[in-house]
Amino acid sequence: MCRKCFKCLCGSVKAIIWCVCSTVVVLIIIAFVLAILIVQPWNTEEPSDNPALALDTIWRIEDRSGGVRMSSMPGNVHTALISSGDIGDPYYRFNDFEYSYISHGKYKFINRVTVGKDIANKNVILLVCEGVDTVATVTVNDVEIGSTDNQFVRYVFNVSNIIVEGTNIVEFLIDSNVNYAKVKADEHDAVHGYSVLPECPTDEEHRECHVNFVRKSQSSFGWDWGPSFPTQGIWRNVILEGYNRGRINDVIAWPYKADPTQHNSTWMLNTTIILDIYNDTTDSTPEDDEIVIEIKELGFKKTLKPKFAAGEIGRASCRERV
Repeated sequence: MCRKCFKCLCGSVKAIIWCVCSTVVVLIIIAFVLAILIVQPWNTEEPSDNPALALDTIWRIEDRSGGVRMSSMPGNVHTALISSGDIGDPYYRFNDFEYSYISHGKYKFINRVTVGKDIANKNVILLVCEGVDTVATVTVNDVEIGSTDNQFVRYVFNVSNIIVEGTNIVEFLIDSNVNYAKVKADEHDAVHGYSVLPECPTDEEHRECHVNFVRKSQSSFGWDWGPSFPTQGIWRNVILEGYNRGRINDVIAWPYKADPTQHNSTWMLNTTIILDIYNDTTDSTPEDDEIVIEIKELGFKKTLKPKFAAGEIGRASCRERV
């Protein structure tokens, strides 16, 4: 190998090593910041003053014919039927076709949850749905609080005036994703006068139609490499949260180079903290109300003075370089 080629090779190896090391350092910084902001509790009163109750116990699942199953969540109708012994292995032979009727029904998921004073007495109580699959009407104590139609987003419902100390009933009436997709496709055709492709696969594929009209995992309607199981259920946690003054809604962190034109430039980190704040005073414009955000490990301190009406929930954000 000539000396010039050897130098080029060494330079390439050094550049690769530098890029890998820089990436590792940035990931470590992001993990460190998120660990400080998320793992450590935050509150304006006491560190443990934001209680949460996960609804991860046994749920009652009812179908329209009166059938009842009991199953733990996160899960879905298929996993509940497998656990109860009502269906066999969905992947065996043509069971995907034999069990296709499951995805054409409506199901009610019911949880009877006992709420203590630690949550019931809070100014704000939220029902946080991390992942619902997919089209559902949500009720708490027979009061409809909202609906869902997207498997990929988190839904947060304010149930402050509904939750009581003691027994509460949380229900999700989950529609058929297959039927919902067909209704939406028909509505589109009627309004615009044309169909959106692809419409339906061939009969031999045993797949469902109009998957592009529902915000759900597309492969669940069937693919060339897998069977069709358009599941319905609660695929991530459902949580009751309570707080008096505020909570961290989200933390966003992204790296960037101080000088993007230089490959060896210093990496920086932009961090945004989004807060939900409740004004529990009787003064509509409190002048002395402030929020202090401090990360001692990073030498970071920020003071916010949000202005919200009495009894109102507002949102404040803090964006800083670290």
